[in-house]
Amino acid sequence: MKEKTKEKYYTAMNDVVFKNALCTEENKDLLKWLLEKIIHKKIEDLIILNNELPVNNYNQKGRTLDVLVKTPNEIINIEVNSAYYSQLPVRNAGYLMSNYVEDLDRGEDYEVMNTHIQINFTKGLPKDALLEDIYMLHSIKRKDNYYIENFIIIEYNIDKLLKYYKSKDLKKKEEAMEFKHLIMLDLGDKELKEICKGDEYMEKFRKKAHNLNKDEEMRFLFSAEEDAIRTHNTLMKNATQEGIEQGIAQGIEQGIEQGLAQGIEQGIEQGLEQGIEQGEKSKAVEIAKNLLGLQMTPSDIAKATGLSETEVIALKKE
Repeated sequence: MKEKTKEKYYTAMNDVVFKNALCTEENKDLLKWLLEKIIHKKIEDLIILNNELPVNNYNQKGRTLDVLVKTPNEIINIEVNSAYYSQLPVRNAGYLMSNYVEDLDRGEDYEVMNTHIQINFTKGLPKDALLEDIYMLHSIKRKDNYYIENFIIIEYNIDKLLKYYKSKDLKKKEEAMEFKHLIMLDLGDKELKEICKGDEYMEKFRKKAHNLNKDEEMRFLFSAEEDAIRTHNTLMKNATQEGIEQGIAQGIEQGIEQGLAQGIEQGIEQGLEQGIEQGEKSKAVEIAKNLLGLQMTPSDIAKATGLSETEVIALKKE
């Protein structure tokens, strides 16, 4: 008898699951609870600014990746980053800056501006990344002298939180349990039953995530989101490798012309440098193409990739 293949469980580190489990009007109380745990203050009320864009068509996914929330005193942008790459902080910061500038333009008095907070749930961070890191604009020489106090980025290292939670080191496990409301975002159904037990809001999240995984139409969207991430990562890797290979080949050819002994050595060095530069350029182009598919503006894409706005517009016309 053929053994039944175990069906994959999609966690809330999948953008579509996160959006539908936490960021609908029906579950607004759950999102409010989660944000209060993160910013350590009571939220009287919140408005999900982009909740009019439900995930019911994968072609619209680019318009629903981030979650934008307004409270009486804050504008909060939530980013679910299921993979990390070097330009991700630039892209995410670009979103936050864009919202900040819009608020700045609308405001009649700088003294009463909202505090702008970006919350990143990120996987694949460098090994030395902290469980929780908070970034603000302040003086390098005087750490307590803030240049801007209402511009904050909070980054959570989801991989390390899970590692500590599953560790046999009781001290690490205890440290991780302070963030169990975040650990739940990347656990399977069986583990969720254990960690959510006895907590009203976490139980509500578990049930919602469970029901979403049982919905065949939603599972199609989860799978499409996963494929998009995998394709993006492959394009980046291949573009870099191709650029390096082209650069090395050009370098060797130039080296032979300049002289076998000195020329090959110099040519390989130049080729490596050119290759890396071409690879980074190719990677930026592929990322820009993906972001164009997500309906980002040429200006934001230029900031995120390092390409010029003219180059981005040219790609859009291809």
